[in-house]
Amino acid sequence: MVESQRTINGSTSIETRYFISSLPGDDAAKVADAVRSHWSIENNLHWVLDVAFHEDESRVRLNNAAENMAMLRHVALNLLKQASGS
Repeated sequence: MVESQRTINGSTSIETRYFISSLPGDDAAKVADAVRSHWSIENNLHWVLDVAFHEDESRVRLNNAAENMAMLRHVALNLLKQASGS
């Protein structure tokens, strides 16, 4: 369990999140690092998908089309990352 607190424009909110992990529960610093790095990766990925591919604006809804488009966006993003590293 991780309890996080954030203040935006003077308004404070507290959120409790639960995680399943093989990390020992007595090492709070290690658990906190794992949680922060997980959300950093998630936030960066979703930000890129939204800005580059306008994923949040997609209206693809029929059958498996949304899942297929998400997979294609991820493939395209991975190809772009590999190409820029060369």
